[in-house]
Amino acid sequence: MPEGILEPFPLQELPPLAPKPSDQDERIHRLKEVQSDVIIQEVVPVKEGEAAKRPGELYRRYRTVEELSDIAKSFYEIAG
Repeated sequence: MPEGILEPFPLQELPPLAPKPSDQDERIHRLKEVQSDVIIQEVVPVKEGEAAKRPGELYRRYRTVEELSDIAKSFYEIAG
């Protein structure tokens, strides 16, 4: 069955590809540059009996348009 599907779509012989030069040294250099710019944050231990904050939990939430500031309302109306 798999050979039957190739009959209407014959494959051409392709020449072998030349090996690409390795850019591993450049990639390692770029990785080190990016990692050097990363800001390491200190771990804040959770107090006993207190729940850990989830990422984004401290952002303010707007449930309705009326809760938005005037500038945000204007943007909401134009973007919507």
